[in-house]
Amino acid sequence: MLAEFLKSVSEMAVKAAKVQTVELPGNRMLVLNPDGSVEKFDKDRKTQHDRIASFTSLCDWASKYHLVDMVFKVSDLAVSVANDPDCPHDCDTAVMPLAKSEAYSDLLDWVQTPRAVRPLIKGLRTKLYGTFDDRYLAIFKRLDFSRKNDGSKSVSHTSESMGRSVEIAAQSGAGEIPETLVFEVKLFDGLPIDSYELRFAVDVDANTETVAITPVGSCIAKAHQETRLEIISRLKAEYVNALVIECV
Repeated sequence: MLAEFLKSVSEMAVKAAKVQTVELPGNRMLVLNPDGSVEKFDKDRKTQHDRIASFTSLCDWASKYHLVDMVFKVSDLAVSVANDPDCPHDCDTAVMPLAKSEAYSDLLDWVQTPRAVRPLIKGLRTKLYGTFDDRYLAIFKRLDFSRKNDGSKSVSHTSESMGRSVEIAAQSGAGEIPETLVFEVKLFDGLPIDSYELRFAVDVDANTETVAITPVGSCIAKAHQETRLEIISRLKAEYVNALVIECV
């Protein structure tokens, strides 16, 4: 009975004790609990919500601000990180929006809109420069559309007529128009990811005097998936205790 009474008195004394706080430098506060435990808090802590321009900066941000339960999310639109998603009111977040590279964007535009020879050559010389076989530029520079006497059109390299069957007959000193074009491009800017090989089928239309390209198979979808997986692999290697999620 005496032991139980003493225990009860002790518990009442603990409950009667007040929580004590101590001001610390750097807008921090030390809390001394009645049970003897000690906790540190940020007073009026300002959470971080940042937009990041590069993968390197995102990793620097994560290393500086993360506390516990860090979660990365990787998609085709952005790479984001949060340090404590279970407490959104006290959660630091950073988002790196993924911006398509200039070369990749130009290829997608070409897929949507077939190009005449002049803008095609301009694209090869500028936005797509360094991503393809040098022979492509010479071949398309010598591609010429001419009108026959009967009003029909044909495709030719300099003085050589290509007739209707462009892929079979299009030959010149610069070489034959290939059935497929191959480009080595990075999908997004700001990522330390290797370039990917994208293949496009070529269609030359003598009537509209344009050149169209169409992705071969699922080369674009595959490149996107491989990019996401490479980002995930890098994040898991850098932050072994973090949760890394692939989103679509």
